[in-house]
Amino acid sequence: MIEFAFNKERRVLLVSFRLDITTQTLDTLDLALAALVSEHGPTDTIIDFSDAGEVDRSGLVQRRNTAGRRPGKRRIFVAPTSLHYGMFRLYGAHHENRGDTPPEITPTLADALAAMGIGPSGFEAIRPKRSRDCA
Repeated sequence: MIEFAFNKERRVLLVSFRLDITTQTLDTLDLALAALVSEHGPTDTIIDFSDAGEVDRSGLVQRRNTAGRRPGKRRIFVAPTSLHYGMFRLYGAHHENRGDTPPEITPTLADALAAMGIGPSGFEAIRPKRSRDCA
């Protein structure tokens, strides 16, 4: 399941990713994020992979062409293990190589929230209206 919460006051989107990490599930995430940007405008985003399942490393190494990024908006990935950290660092290296800003990476959601200068309160659950089901 992929769940979304939005802090309207600070314009921060919090994504809880609770699926196996595969090219297909990340494509689903990209579609949902594009729909949310269309509905709410660009936001800073935290994607929490703390409860993600298995990681399909073979397809992810090739994953370079993701949905367009929003200049000036921060992305933080929560990487709870060294495998997650390495995978997201490789993803970020691809973005750096083409001149994009890579995501920041933190080990915990608390660290990600602190990096954004925001607390855990003030988030309300939202759901993209124009994307495939994220469950």
